[in-house]
Amino acid sequence: MSFNTFAKEKLSQLLFLEIDGDGFVKSLGKDPKEVNINEVYIPIDPKHLSQDVKSGYKLESLPINYLVEGMFFALGGDKNFKFNKEYKKLIPLIEDAIPCVKKIVADKVKEENMVEAFMLLKGLSEISDETEVYENLLLICESLRERNKAYNETQLEICDKCKANRSDLALPYLYSAIAYNDIGQYDKAYVDINEYLAKGGERNEIVEVLYNEIKDSADYEEGKEDLIEEPEDALKRLLPLADKFQDNAILRYYIATAYRRLGNFEKAVYYLNECLSIDDSIVEAVNEMGINYASLGIYDEAIKYLRKAFESTRDIEVCTNLIVCYLNAGKIEEAKQHLDIAKAINKDDEIVKEIETFMKNNNIK
Repeated sequence: MSFNTFAKEKLSQLLFLEIDGDGFVKSLGKDPKEVNINEVYIPIDPKHLSQDVKSGYKLESLPINYLVEGMFFALGGDKNFKFNKEYKKLIPLIEDAIPCVKKIVADKVKEENMVEAFMLLKGLSEISDETEVYENLLLICESLRERNKAYNETQLEICDKCKANRSDLALPYLYSAIAYNDIGQYDKAYVDINEYLAKGGERNEIVEVLYNEIKDSADYEEGKEDLIEEPEDALKRLLPLADKFQDNAILRYYIATAYRRLGNFEKAVYYLNECLSIDDSIVEAVNEMGINYASLGIYDEAIKYLRKAFESTRDIEVCTNLIVCYLNAGKIEEAKQHLDIAKAINKDDEIVKEIETFMKNNNIK
């Protein structure tokens, strides 16, 4: 269950008691004219109330910590809740309201009721920008995120709020890096973990492992993105990963693709052989092997791989590559057969038309 779903359910379970704003302010020893509280309902967890309270017990007799808890639940559960503005006026008037809610949070943690502890702390962060509040909020959120990936987005929201309100703190950048890494946004994770270190965050063994993991993932993703336009840059990012991840077949496929785009077909074949020795079911690598052998003029080998790729994919591009290899190898009958197959797949394909025109112009029948 996501936090927002939990919070919505929790708020729906609370009992909202109508209070006289001016009277409540007076009971706190304050002047209502200075506070200006409108009509307000204060939430209370029903577990605190016996049946006689529900049927009309006086509000004044309720322990103030029940009211404090309820208001912080509302602040933490829905930032747009109708009475939040009034709660933010009332809470500072209540003596020891913040120590009170901190004690309730500590009790929730002892009971392992981490979601309610988080909800209360989230509410407290609407009132207080204390370092301790944010540190505990992030720590509990991370504990929840480890068990429930739906909390990744919640953690990012909390981190953004902390960054905005306490730009001096390094910790939110660490926790946002963790969340971004978990959802696969490695570029953002890399930016944030570097910002964490730049702000003086501790680089202990755990952080070092996380940093390297994020950097490797970011290099991997950026290397893939650079394959087409910047193959040299792609290799700079991908090659160092090959030794770290010796069983990663796809990584070797990407390295081979970069080498082919640079015209280094021998290197491409080398890494494709490594790729296929790890996993020979990667059709893209089989096709790539055929393309590289064709580029080297080793057409018999190219045909072997392209045939295998075509049998698996029935892809028009693979078929046209195979036809060209047959022509270059002097295997005219096979070329004609596969031209017919290609036309059956897509007679309007531009490469198919070009091959057909070439064969007619060169009297290849």
